[in-house]
Amino acid sequence: MTIIPAGLMLLWTSEARGTWALYVPSLFWPVWGVALGAATIAYHLRRRGACHHCGRAINRGRHRNRRSTDGRCATNSPARRRPGPDLRRQATHAPPAAGILRRVLTRSGYLDAPGPLAFAHRGGAAEGDENTTEAFARAIGLGYRYVETDVHATADGVAVIFHDPTLRRITGEPGRIADLRWADLASVRVGGAAVVPRLDEVLGAWPRVRFNIDVKADGGVEPTVATVTRAGAAGRVLLASFSDARLTRLRALTDGRVATSLGMRGVARLRLASLHGRPLRLPPSVVAAQVPPRYGRVPVVDRRFLDYCHRLGLQVHVWTIDEPAQMHELLDRGVDGIMTDHVGVLRDVYRSRGHWAA
Repeated sequence: MTIIPAGLMLLWTSEARGTWALYVPSLFWPVWGVALGAATIAYHLRRRGACHHCGRAINRGRHRNRRSTDGRCATNSPARRRPGPDLRRQATHAPPAAGILRRVLTRSGYLDAPGPLAFAHRGGAAEGDENTTEAFARAIGLGYRYVETDVHATADGVAVIFHDPTLRRITGEPGRIADLRWADLASVRVGGAAVVPRLDEVLGAWPRVRFNIDVKADGGVEPTVATVTRAGAAGRVLLASFSDARLTRLRALTDGRVATSLGMRGVARLRLASLHGRPLRLPPSVVAAQVPPRYGRVPVVDRRFLDYCHRLGLQVHVWTIDEPAQMHELLDRGVDGIMTDHVGVLRDVYRSRGHWAA
């Protein structure tokens, strides 16, 4: 609420939405209050019909109607007009430079394997252990060539593979990864097996396997990029995160030359754009949308979403799918990859459809 010195009390909502205003004249200065209120109402009524190009009032002078301008509007040039259906259809494609880099990253790098792709989520978490060298070895032994995993950084800047920010769920012990040194984590065991491998060790152990790396915390950004760079693994890594800000940092540090996916806000924008057919420009390193089949009751992966992503040159990978019936359903829709905790189940589904290359 704003109090005008003349005594007028003024309350309004968004003019852009065309809502009405409420003007209450002061009880102390009725004449001035009514006069100023009437003038303000007249101004805003006039503005509600303003041209969206030049701001002039519509139905006066150069304009005819409320929603658009005629040829007599000085600012109604082709460059200023809203794109029609043809322009919108063309605008859904990435600009040439971005499209070239996206094709390079897709065809000669991370996504150059025949699809649909099969991802071992955390190495196959349904087997009891997750994100361990034993889990990765088991999935790779089944024929998986894509492994999804998670990275944090220790207090001394070592990129380690672990999902949670703390050790409690896996080991039953307290302690945050970010507060512990690598020397402290190296000795952590569950059932006699190490549970916190280093990222550089995993990249070095399987040089022909591609890793989908979810960077779980801001502190893990620089150690992850440094590790991937030292390992020479930029072409077989995709960097992911739920955080759009974190992904922006990852893209900046890698100069856009490592494949990335989208954060939560990016996925939301992509979904809305697919529903309305609106143009959407994405960073050129984005090669895939990695999404759940639905958020709550809201479906995400439908035919419109898939077609829109494919027009942009994006693959669609769906997580985390463990039921055979749902795997078949998504493959029938045309998804480009599935992430699963049940690595044996997904392998059998792919085999039954002739997709298993191993």
